[in-house]
Amino acid sequence: MKRHFFFPLMLVLLAFSVICGCGAASTPLTYGGGSARALLQKDFTAADMREAILRACYMTQWHAADADANTIEARTLVGNRYSVVVVIRYSAAEYAINYRDSVNMDYAFNDADGTYTINRKYNVWVGKLDRSIQTHIAQRTI
Repeated sequence: MKRHFFFPLMLVLLAFSVICGCGAASTPLTYGGGSARALLQKDFTAADMREAILRACYMTQWHAADADANTIEARTLVGNRYSVVVVIRYSAAEYAINYRDSVNMDYAFNDADGTYTINRKYNVWVGKLDRSIQTHIAQRTI
């Protein structure tokens, strides 16, 4: 009789631990200051780069606006819970995506090793934006 009681209880506890364990774990901040060089034609301009970045932001549901010359600020809101803001600096030959701010993303500095950590979803969302930018650059250079 006891076996019938403990088996469902163990399944519930196992499911709960998997859900909690696979939640919003922190991970190193990958897109914190890296840059990407574009393989471009000679006539590719900073305006072309800006257009490719803005189109990529639109396609990946990032809201983008010019912050100043050769700088775009992009923000995304996911599920009315998470918010991320990045700054994209660009020239005719390259661009760099840098972290600016976030809400509910557990952004923190790790004193032990001198690195920054953030919710792992950040790297997924910014990675998707980065790949979209590269795709739009490639389409503009064909």
